[in-house]
Amino acid sequence: MSRKITVLYSLPLLFVAGLLSGWLLFADRNPVVQGKPALDEIGLHDTSHYVCPMHPEIITSEAGSCPVCGMDLVLAENEAAASAGGPPQVWISPVMEHNLGIRTSPVQRGTLQRLIRTTGSISKITPSGGRTIMPRLAGRVEWVLERSTGESVRRGEELAKIFSPERLQAQQDYLAAFRAGDNDAMKQHWETLAKLGFPGNKVRKLEESGEVERNLTLYAPQDGSIMEIPLKEGDPVEADTTVARLGGLIVANVSAEVFERQWTWLKYGQRAVMTIPSLPGEEFEGTVERVNESISYKTRTLTVRLRFLTMNPLLRKSMFASVTIYAQPHEDVLWVPADAVIRTGDGERVIVVRDDGHYQPVEVRAGIVSNGRVEILSGLQGDETVVVSGQFLIDSESSLTASFRRMQEPEASKPEHNESGHTH
Repeated sequence: MSRKITVLYSLPLLFVAGLLSGWLLFADRNPVVQGKPALDEIGLHDTSHYVCPMHPEIITSEAGSCPVCGMDLVLAENEAAASAGGPPQVWISPVMEHNLGIRTSPVQRGTLQRLIRTTGSISKITPSGGRTIMPRLAGRVEWVLERSTGESVRRGEELAKIFSPERLQAQQDYLAAFRAGDNDAMKQHWETLAKLGFPGNKVRKLEESGEVERNLTLYAPQDGSIMEIPLKEGDPVEADTTVARLGGLIVANVSAEVFERQWTWLKYGQRAVMTIPSLPGEEFEGTVERVNESISYKTRTLTVRLRFLTMNPLLRKSMFASVTIYAQPHEDVLWVPADAVIRTGDGERVIVVRDDGHYQPVEVRAGIVSNGRVEILSGLQGDETVVVSGQFLIDSESSLTASFRRMQEPEASKPEHNESGHTH
């Protein structure tokens, strides 16, 4: 029994002895690793001491790794960068720049096209100029245009070929009368050919060549779009059979909403582009027709009326639409690529390239965003180069260094307390 009690009391003593031995073994050693650590290549070079980001009690004069968590130690302060008065600069070696894929772009001055992207719906459809194509004779379909509903056709494009025995016989009869010199028969057959869609210029060609035309070719009388082609090859036709129906120009009126801050950008006649989710791949060109001056109290938006001309017969009233309006351009402005701007709850900033591989965050005030570009209202002069890839890593490194600088402020800057507890 006494032996068991002795063992139970010995276990805590052995545990405490192990901890004490570990402390004596590692307390006076600097946590230095062989070789140059990665943070030496993304760091701030001076003679400051190194600390662990997770365990600030680990302090050493040499670079290395934290003995507690294994993280690379970082410099606690950066006196060289602090002299600039802004956020600390970060130095990156050329090798690490390549490994991180850091890309830069110069700050530019120019014109930004204001784009208003919004949604709307088709409020009205007004068709005009539709045509129905008929053969005007009996026969059968030899060939027909294979094109889907909604696809466009150009004026003079072939739609179908109709074989008519009556028309073929009328040509042969006229040709026989012409060769015989029978003027009365020629006149009679000429009138018959005209009724069968064989005009005078073709009669002259028939006289010169002596070859009959087998098929009647039907052409599109105007630019338009296919609304219907109900026939296929081999189908019989009569004089009043519909071979094709073409749609003419269609006027589509669209209502869209824009924010009140965008109201001053709009003018009558500005270009607009519309896409319809149910008609993928189609783009419709139009213009701004009218902008309502009243602002919705609930949504803080205004209604803009747009007008689109198209030959696509598939548009329908109340269809949902995505609209892009090319508003007034903003001229002579500083701009950077949108990827260069870091947006936080405290504002915006960019990473500016300094000399000798140094980078520094700079606070800016951003303006409009257009086509992947951001207007810079203040913070840059125009001759800088900014980082567009890898900027978040540089920004976080600079913020971490600034935090360490605040932690290591000189004692003289701290408030003094007298014996009575008052602060001076």
